[in-house]
Amino acid sequence: MVGAGTSQSDSEHSGASLRAWTALGCFAVGVVLWRWLGPAYGGAPAAAWFALACCVLVFSGLSRCVACKPALGLAVVVCGAGWATLRIDEHPSRLGAMHLRVADPATDRRLIELEGVALETPAPIGERRGAMAGFLRFGGEGERFSLRIESLRGDEGGRASAGFVRVFVGEGLEGRVRAGDRVRLAGRFRAPEPPLNPGQRDSRPLLAQRGEIGSVDVPLAGLVEVLPEERGVWGRAARVVESMRARAGAVFAGSGDTPHDGATMMQALILGETEADDAPLRGVFIRVGVAHLLAISGFHLAVMAGATLWFVRLTGDRGRLEPLLVAVLVLAYLVIVPAKTPIVRAGAMVLILLLAESTGRRYDRLALLGWIALGLLVWRPLDVFALGWQLSVGLTALLLWAGPRVDLMLRGPTVDGKPIRGLIDDRPSFSRLLLRRVTVGVVLAFACWVFSAPAVLAQTGVFSPLSAPATVLATPMVVVSLWAGYIALGVGVVLPEVGRAMAGPVAAFAGEIAAFVSWIDRLPGASMRGADAPAWWAVLTTTSLCVAVGAGRCWMRRAAIGLVLGLCVWMGLERWREDALGDDVVLRLETIAVGDGSCHLIRSGESAILFDCGSTWPGVGTRRIPDALRALGVRRIDAAFVTHPDFDHYSGLIDVSSQFEIGMLVVERQTLDAAEQRPWGPERALLDHFRSIGVPIREVRAGDTTRIGDATMRVLWPLAGLEGVSSNDSSIVGLFEVQTDGGDRTLLMTADAMGRAIEGMVAEVERLVGERGLDVMELPHHGSFVPQAAAMIERLDPKIVVQSSGPRRLRELRWLGVRDGRAWPVTARDGAVSVEVLRDGSVRMKTWRGD
Repeated sequence: MVGAGTSQSDSEHSGASLRAWTALGCFAVGVVLWRWLGPAYGGAPAAAWFALACCVLVFSGLSRCVACKPALGLAVVVCGAGWATLRIDEHPSRLGAMHLRVADPATDRRLIELEGVALETPAPIGERRGAMAGFLRFGGEGERFSLRIESLRGDEGGRASAGFVRVFVGEGLEGRVRAGDRVRLAGRFRAPEPPLNPGQRDSRPLLAQRGEIGSVDVPLAGLVEVLPEERGVWGRAARVVESMRARAGAVFAGSGDTPHDGATMMQALILGETEADDAPLRGVFIRVGVAHLLAISGFHLAVMAGATLWFVRLTGDRGRLEPLLVAVLVLAYLVIVPAKTPIVRAGAMVLILLLAESTGRRYDRLALLGWIALGLLVWRPLDVFALGWQLSVGLTALLLWAGPRVDLMLRGPTVDGKPIRGLIDDRPSFSRLLLRRVTVGVVLAFACWVFSAPAVLAQTGVFSPLSAPATVLATPMVVVSLWAGYIALGVGVVLPEVGRAMAGPVAAFAGEIAAFVSWIDRLPGASMRGADAPAWWAVLTTTSLCVAVGAGRCWMRRAAIGLVLGLCVWMGLERWREDALGDDVVLRLETIAVGDGSCHLIRSGESAILFDCGSTWPGVGTRRIPDALRALGVRRIDAAFVTHPDFDHYSGLIDVSSQFEIGMLVVERQTLDAAEQRPWGPERALLDHFRSIGVPIREVRAGDTTRIGDATMRVLWPLAGLEGVSSNDSSIVGLFEVQTDGGDRTLLMTADAMGRAIEGMVAEVERLVGERGLDVMELPHHGSFVPQAAAMIERLDPKIVVQSSGPRRLRELRWLGVRDGRAWPVTARDGAVSVEVLRDGSVRMKTWRGD
């Protein structure tokens, strides 16, 4: 594989590739070592790592034996750990704002004053993510934008600083701030918070990597002042880029005549826009296993390069000028699209390959790709853990290595991998050439599916059996859309009206592609979901696959294939293994931290139910809750309870149902009445969705009982025929009882029960639990102080009170006296809460952030 028409020997190629990929692998291991030994905000300093690397290099230089090369590899490993420490833990932006770090990000908000450059024109805050987002009433006309810090003043005085903050303004700025303006503002600083739930990734290292120190809440627009000073280089550049992006965005903005899925798909394909409107469409592509077609990557830029090269060659052979012209166009395109990491990564790979091609010198593409990947890791070390980086680098390497070999195999017989002259048709017919190209595409698509499946399963929990045929069928259509879309974009930047007219038919065709992928998604077995595979399993399986196809010795290939099969069998057994709580656990409550809302997972035996599933932020069901459920090992939900028709108790349920099988929806009468009275409301949308997917809906009232594994649930409220009460006082209240060796243990779930509900059922609870009192109880209404709730806690004396709430209820002082003598975890402070009832009768509790 050479550029510019010259050739190298296979040994030279393999040696260069081996060195590049060995260096990449050692550096990646170093980053993993840093993450393992010293997670973010801790561990040895970078100077210590680099000193150790120097010692290893000295040993390597002095040793003239077989230990020299391993020592060099070890030095690269140590350098990788040191660089990650320097790049993440000791980043200037983090050090510059160190005095703003707070002990408890959930409660501490420091007042600061900032000056800097707005990197984008403010946009509305309202993030409509999630299936129920359309029903959310946003309060206020707030806006948000990113600010590059020039100076910062906090509680400990002012100083120059570096990095970025996200600014959230509680009122509309009325166009006073534009990209490139220098502004001064004052507000409350919010430090990045640690993860709250299982399955939730720690965002702090990622924010430190890109220089973001946190966010600032500005309550009033008057606290944002536009400074009259010269904008400078950053400001002028931001203004130019913003203008170009506005023109490009207008081309595919869509209209009433444009199909919604088609417009959003073209915005993703051409402009890299991944806003909330395309979340359902993106979910379909992810399940089918063709999400790589929707996100801008090296494939999209390669299509652009190919289209440009074709147009250039219409004017004649331009020699080395061709790749340079293509590189200039790709660079201009990267300025127009958002500077997101996957796009920049793909652009860097394509540009470097084009520049290497333009030199006219021979080079090994596979080796060059290895060095490019190493450079990308130096730029962003944490990308080694990102699925996008893994697939971009890994699959590109696979295509570069396997593509010529598959094509050579189909062209004719070979000896030692080289063609036999005279036996290969150098001028095949069009039909034969087309057949060969299609066959190569099918083989490579299948290979990409096989090699990417372990990583995808490990990071998403999704296995897509139809990914390979879907990729083969959808790719040609996507290529046509890309070609037409790039032409419309180029015309639209110069002639906006003409560009928009051209974009209409392109979006209509893209809508047909989306419909085709949605049809595949509806086929039986199109996708399977389960718990995420362990990272070690993905690494070992992928390594074994590489050995199976690349090893020179037969016994090594057979051993690798056997190991792959063994790992797949093990994973299959894990996938279908019954979700056991353990021999010593008879009942478990897991309360997921969802902010202002509720989501409780209750499991006993082989049964699992959701008791509410929502938040004031409707996007909670797209990732936070599903990620937590998968991390907890949940594969199926027997029933989902919607306790009453308050939005924050069911806003995430539709999104969760698209990722997990739910056996039954359980509601009370007021939710059913609300759905009938408001056919346009969220309650009706919820019920209609579950009816459409064939899930039975059951109404419960006081007196009903149901079996959940080894536990029995008694419905204590609402009473049959209850009328004239608020939605909170119609909440389903359930008492869970389970037998243990130490006697019965009880769990009371209260939802948003207020005064009327509490007074109506507290006597029944007291009768059922007896003198022993409650073991575990959910605090009613997220911790809003209700005198009847305080009296109930004093009367029933629960040992553990679980509070699911956001930060604003942490400072409710009226609960102080009631808390004495009992455990009182709060999700906003402690993260997810887990309470287990053991077979011997003991009850233990742990939180995600503590013990």
